[in-house]
Amino acid sequence: MRHAGLAVLVLASASAAQPVSLPLAAAPTGHAAAFFFDLTSLTSDPYFISHLCLRIDAPAGTQVTLTAWTRPGTHAGNTASSIGWTGGVTSFTVPAAGPSAQTCFTVQFSDPFILIPASQTTGVMLMLASQASAIGFSSVPPAAASYANATLRLDAGPAADAPGFGAAVLEPVAPLAGVLTYYAYEACPAYANCDQSRIKPALNVNDFICFNEVYAAGCFGTGPCRANCDESTTPPILNVLDFICFLNKFALGCAGP
Repeated sequence: MRHAGLAVLVLASASAAQPVSLPLAAAPTGHAAAFFFDLTSLTSDPYFISHLCLRIDAPAGTQVTLTAWTRPGTHAGNTASSIGWTGGVTSFTVPAAGPSAQTCFTVQFSDPFILIPASQTTGVMLMLASQASAIGFSSVPPAAASYANATLRLDAGPAADAPGFGAAVLEPVAPLAGVLTYYAYEACPAYANCDQSRIKPALNVNDFICFNEVYAAGCFGTGPCRANCDESTTPPILNVLDFICFLNKFALGCAGP
């Protein structure tokens, strides 16, 4: 019976958010090793990138590694040096889908990651670790220099002929060919954020599912028992009061303990 009340509240709780996609240039007219561009939040929400699907000029099955750098504000005037940039360790390796298809990189939800603060601009540099492969771009014109929807805008910058900063510019304005996918971001260190999500709303149905799983796993070892929400010490340590505790903390939101 103690699970029944939780199940009802699960059905009434907020559902997890869906990703938003921003289509970029449709087909490449050239390829380069590194790209600079700006991402701007057009709302009062911050956003973070979850997937980058790009046209990679490499045989299908070839392992390709994409590395990301970011900086507060625009990339413009800041492409010659890594000063002010963060990253270089944010790398994602996947098998290439082939030159005629999009290769999709899943961006990890751990630091550092590509975050665009609310109503602000983040400069981004993407590069491939090996010059044996290259990223597709479209020349401007015919492609547009900017791509936007109601929440996010990408302003294309230069494409370089080698990975890293200070390389020779191949194209002064080179929008990527592919699709960028992102979520609204929410920092939520509260106990109720059981799955430690960063996707707004951070507190949603998945946290109830997570807490059920944590509770079912029980307590073990000598360390803290995560499911013991009310921090009781009287056996049985895990009981209906922990569910009530979790519901109360969920109701307090991300500002809660």
